[in-house]
Amino acid sequence: MRGSLLAVIAVAVVLGLGVVALVRAAGWLAPPVVSSPPQTVVVVPSPPPQPQVLVAGRPMYTGDMVDAEALFLRPLRAGEAKDYEANTADYLVSRESAVLRDLARDVAADTPLRKLDLAPVQKPEALNVRLAPGTRAVDLAVPKELAAGGLIAVGDWVDVLVLTDVARSDSPARVPQTGVLVQCAPVIAKRSSLFPVFSAPQPGPIGHMVAVNPYRAALLEYARSVGTISLVPVSAAEKRRLDVLKGRAATNPATAASVAIPFAEPGSPEFRDEVERIEKYGRGELSVGRADLARVLQLAPPAPRTPAVQIEIFRGTARAGTASFEPPGGPPIEYVFTAPTGRDGTPVPGSTVRPVAVPPKN
Repeated sequence: MRGSLLAVIAVAVVLGLGVVALVRAAGWLAPPVVSSPPQTVVVVPSPPPQPQVLVAGRPMYTGDMVDAEALFLRPLRAGEAKDYEANTADYLVSRESAVLRDLARDVAADTPLRKLDLAPVQKPEALNVRLAPGTRAVDLAVPKELAAGGLIAVGDWVDVLVLTDVARSDSPARVPQTGVLVQCAPVIAKRSSLFPVFSAPQPGPIGHMVAVNPYRAALLEYARSVGTISLVPVSAAEKRRLDVLKGRAATNPATAASVAIPFAEPGSPEFRDEVERIEKYGRGELSVGRADLARVLQLAPPAPRTPAVQIEIFRGTARAGTASFEPPGGPPIEYVFTAPTGRDGTPVPGSTVRPVAVPPKN
């Protein structure tokens, strides 16, 4: 009896659990679901990106070439939007559209560049066009301390000076001397470029290309191998006078000599001497050396060489030969030019060669 009762209870428990599971699965005891009305999702479009414009990173001036390092792109600002919308096609938006172009007007820093700011596209003037008739181009690499702080510009006229240590072949003592190699030479290019680059002076030598007559070109080449070159610009009044001379020579070849020799009056002894030197260059007879530099430095001529004593030797009545005896004092005295050096023996700023003595001629 007791076993039957336990069996009945077990069956009842199983049926009860089954009923509970069935009710939960059917959701008969879950609270009613209240449906909510559908919600509207509003999508807000993101604002369009601001246009990028090309601007000057520093002040730039009329006639200067636009350098890539002086440009950068930035977003258009609110105060510029109205003009941009009205003249969108005039604004520049890439570096490639402005690099190596000349400016037609001044542009302030952080100012958007427009097409009207640039001159028409053209190659720079060729070197041969910049040379006046009868002149040659010589490129001089000069430190800024010896070139008016590096502020000399293309179109300026300069005097070219040389600083060298002068000694004599019979004495080791060296004396610094300065002389004018070229008077009134136009600067036709700078930094070894035909483009008009505007840049602050940089450390190291700066290339200045000057136009001089053939004789002075040879003299410059010799002088910078034994000395230090410096450039001294002329005044605005002198520049105007020399520019007139250069303009006349471009239209009238008969006046070319006045540009090739602008430091002497036509017909003067100095003018005639220079013409003679230029003519020797044209005939292939020009040789520039110590004598030319000594003249520029106004050094007194060295002592002439005393001729050797020649003695004829006879044996009996037959001539056996000759003997040569150098006079006392050794070889002839000549000037020796070397690049100037400081107290520690190193070349002074601007020297491009080591001091080398020039051996005397026999």
